[in-house]
Amino acid sequence: MSLMYSDEQVQTDATASAAACIPRTMPFVHLKSTRTDRHVRAVAVLASFLAVLLLLSPFQKSVADPLDKKGEAAAKKAQKTKGNGEPKSRLDDFKGRTKKGRAELALTQGGSPESELAVEAGLKWLVKHQRPDGSWSFKHGPDEPGNLDNPTGATGLALLTFLGGGHTHKVGDYSKVVADGLKFLMNQMQMTAAGGDLRGPGGTMYSQGICAIALCEAYAISQDKSLRTPAEATVKFIINAQDAKGGGWRYQPGQPGDTSVLGWQVMALTSARMASIAIPEKTLNRVTAFLNSVQTNDGANYGYEAQGVGPATSAIGTLCRMSLGWTPKEARLVKGVEFLGKTGPQPDNMYYNYYATQVMHHWGGEPWVKWNNALRDHIVKSQEKGGPAVGSWKPPMGGDHGDKAGGRHYRTCMSILTLEVYYRHLPLYQREKIPRDPETK
Repeated sequence: MSLMYSDEQVQTDATASAAACIPRTMPFVHLKSTRTDRHVRAVAVLASFLAVLLLLSPFQKSVADPLDKKGEAAAKKAQKTKGNGEPKSRLDDFKGRTKKGRAELALTQGGSPESELAVEAGLKWLVKHQRPDGSWSFKHGPDEPGNLDNPTGATGLALLTFLGGGHTHKVGDYSKVVADGLKFLMNQMQMTAAGGDLRGPGGTMYSQGICAIALCEAYAISQDKSLRTPAEATVKFIINAQDAKGGGWRYQPGQPGDTSVLGWQVMALTSARMASIAIPEKTLNRVTAFLNSVQTNDGANYGYEAQGVGPATSAIGTLCRMSLGWTPKEARLVKGVEFLGKTGPQPDNMYYNYYATQVMHHWGGEPWVKWNNALRDHIVKSQEKGGPAVGSWKPPMGGDHGDKAGGRHYRTCMSILTLEVYYRHLPLYQREKIPRDPETK
């Protein structure tokens, strides 16, 4: 069952809720308005939206954001990578993790006051569930815990939600929360000849990929040199764990791969490249070989371990292709996006929604508008509004494959990450349209 959407949802919803200071649908999606009208509305909306974000802002402390102003100028001097499609600067992707960038992109990319409130409420729930040693657990308390006992994976996933909103161990109201989480991961890392192992007790390469993304993002955003070595170590482990023959990853190093586990590893390698951590060309070539082995319809769809057309695996495969350099000129990529658009969001499958939302956001245009209008408010409305679980999301009966293992913690993290899509990463195919400060041009 999918969340159905109609063409009418592309139009601006003028009905304001109690929390709303701007239209629930952003002005950029009002397809029938004139260009002048859009500009006038955008100016007015920006002022009210910024007022809402000021009330929410996790950056009210007088702590300098390392990506703002002087930090941006310094970041321009960061190492420029070569080959493999790496971005020239981390600012190309992490501009949305600044206070100003988050406000602008939440507005222009389809967020709402309600979605930002939901993100903050979710983060507060996670803060309450962080353990004294800085970790999180899937098996927390009595409120729909998961059955997986893997603190490194749970901690890495939680850290991604804070980093997604621009919170680091140096910046924001949650700096201590993030610092404690990062410290836990680094204390848990097992240094081996193959690299830094963060699978942890009860963990698999899923945990490794998630933790690697967290460390790479924390390093890239903060530019804290003390994080580079652990970030490189986790990435090295991923590189060495790849199936040399088939090109994928599975639960344990060297096993023939599947598309689901591969997705987290490719996203980790992508985050590493954004952090100017070099990835061997042969590693990326092997990823391409694996994707070729499970694709159907010339790359419009993907299976799990063999050729197939599963919605979740197709979303993962398509996102990986985008990360590896496919452009909108690829007819097979067009077909892949069309497939996801026709399938639509699925209310009980946040794993699929998480990956497909990233694909549609990168793609942009009317397909993204329809997708976002169907999914965003559903996620907001399904969040717990009161009681001990306020701010979290309850895993539904018969949900996706991660709900049983990860429970409420997993569901909450995936929901927050999906609502942070507007600014967590800049849309690949619209970056030239994103407003930039003079220092970053």
